[in-house]
Amino acid sequence: MSARGKRILAVGGCVVILFASLVAIVLFTGKGVRTPPAITFAGFTNAVGQNTAAIFSIKNPYARPVSFFPLEPQVRASGDWVSIALPTGGQARKLGPEGEANFTVNVPVDASAWRVPVLWSIEPNRLEDFRYKLRNNWIEYRENGTLLGWRIGYGLESFTNYTPEVSHSELQGAKALIAE
Repeated sequence: MSARGKRILAVGGCVVILFASLVAIVLFTGKGVRTPPAITFAGFTNAVGQNTAAIFSIKNPYARPVSFFPLEPQVRASGDWVSIALPTGGQARKLGPEGEANFTVNVPVDASAWRVPVLWSIEPNRLEDFRYKLRNNWIEYRENGTLLGWRIGYGLESFTNYTPEVSHSELQGAKALIAE
């Protein structure tokens, strides 16, 4: 083989190794541990003729938007949290980068202690979206010999965080302050 042929073969081999490395990085690198948004109890409120509501504040620690969705409050019964978490019927809200927002939840009646599960997810950036589509097309091709294409949605990775526990005595104290 001539010197030129060896050089082309070496450069081609390096390009193939570089491409394979990039594909491996895109397909197989993990996201690591996520820091949950900070959720704090802000107080109680009520409108005339309506149930008492609790106000919570949520803060996005990321430089990217975060979507969040509060679920129905969980009540502590016999020392355990009731595991049923139902949607509140609203829509997910979006927090801007490093943004903060308040949300309200109706206070459960006759609960000694309760908390609110909050589903949240970080909006994907373009690279993550590309990785997701590339990975799913590769899996589909391996399993079925076809491709899904690029118009597939992004499967959000969601997490659950909980508000601080709120006790019935805190509610009674707030009602006493309002009555004064």
